[in-house]
Amino acid sequence: MKTFLSVFLTCLFLSITLLAQEKQEDQALEYIKTGNTLREAAQYQRSEEFLLKGLNAIKDKNKYWEASAYENLGLLYRDQSRSDDAIVNFRKALKIYQSLRSATSVKAVTALLEGVEEIEKLYAGIEIGAKGVKLSVVGIRLGIDGHYLFDIKEDTSINPNIISLSDKAIEEAVDAVNEFYSHIKKEYKIPEDKVFIVASSGVMTETKKKGKLEEVKKKINDGVKGYSKEIHFITPEEEAFYAIKGSTLPRYRAISTTIDIGSGNTKGGFLVGKKLDQLSPLTFEFGTGTFAQKIAENKIEMLQGYDSVARYLAKEYVYQDVKKELSENAGFRTRRIVHLAGGAPWAVVTLMYPEKVEEMFVQVSPADIRKFRINVMKEHELVTAPNLNYITDENIRAKAQSEIDRLNKSFTREEMIAGSIILDALVYQLNSDVPKKFYYARLGYIGWITGYIMEAVANEYALLDE
Repeated sequence: MKTFLSVFLTCLFLSITLLAQEKQEDQALEYIKTGNTLREAAQYQRSEEFLLKGLNAIKDKNKYWEASAYENLGLLYRDQSRSDDAIVNFRKALKIYQSLRSATSVKAVTALLEGVEEIEKLYAGIEIGAKGVKLSVVGIRLGIDGHYLFDIKEDTSINPNIISLSDKAIEEAVDAVNEFYSHIKKEYKIPEDKVFIVASSGVMTETKKKGKLEEVKKKINDGVKGYSKEIHFITPEEEAFYAIKGSTLPRYRAISTTIDIGSGNTKGGFLVGKKLDQLSPLTFEFGTGTFAQKIAENKIEMLQGYDSVARYLAKEYVYQDVKKELSENAGFRTRRIVHLAGGAPWAVVTLMYPEKVEEMFVQVSPADIRKFRINVMKEHELVTAPNLNYITDENIRAKAQSEIDRLNKSFTREEMIAGSIILDALVYQLNSDVPKKFYYARLGYIGWITGYIMEAVANEYALLDE
């Protein structure tokens, strides 16, 4: 009987102890959760109090939640720019996650730690576009606000006219890709898994239209040396999705539209779905280069000047298509913020607001765009050589002049006219129902490559198991 009573009391004691521990753990988790909520609300002092309470209550009892407490303290100190304290806590969290072999948490906290330590990772994107082959070398790190920051290390291009789809043009494009790929391996030592070679939607659209998609795909994939991954020809919808992810501020993605005027086509849309992981697309087959080419072809047939033909085709070819497409989707008409990317808005901002060369988002008005369209047709030489003497900061003035030089090297008068017509048509129709704010997204010209990289990073996380 005494033995039975002893066993009973022992079991009762253990049960009470376990219940007490569970209650203590539940309390600790509530402290950690409350502390994190207070951090999000910028109540930093109270947040620290709750997180420390949670850490003290859970320490040495549940290693996973102990690591979580350190991680949230790291986030708290990061948000306050207390970098040293953030680093200490992230490292403690990382050590525990590593001991638990929690792969996803290890990768996430490593990224947070590198962000605070301002360690960036290099990625490279090689875009085979309608206007040429472009190399973008980008340093990526997590910023204080928890969003990725991009530092452009190199941005250069070689301009074979691949859109002609001649054997020579395709061969020159392949040579350009090989030259860039060799360059980034030698100069930056970027591993293959962080290099993305992609053919743009403009190339995909033109090759498909002319029945040469599979032929060109094979020539390019066979011709690029030392790259084991398949070179993907992305669709306009994919390119628009990546451009939105890579060139717009996260807080505006749910309420904005993005339009990217490329050389081979024009595309865009807005994100939908609970996780903003789907695209409501907008696509036009005309772009700055293809529309300029169409004007040139019709100029010969109609025996008229370039400007006259441009006005005629703008009315018959661009404005009607834009009006029809936008009228069929209410989302484009009702969203009040529009991000503009591509060569045409770049030209408007570079030539009309050169002093804003360092601003990542520059607001432009429909009136600005219409004025630019009219002036670039009438006074191209004056418009493309603005007087910069009013810019008193020498560094800004030098950067502005460099950007103007790069723009004028990239686009002919005819291409600027074609791009301005497309941009004016889009902005006029978008603004016709509900007045909107239009912003040039400066990173838009490499936006879809950075968006492509961000998706690749996200996919790495998806493949990991806790």
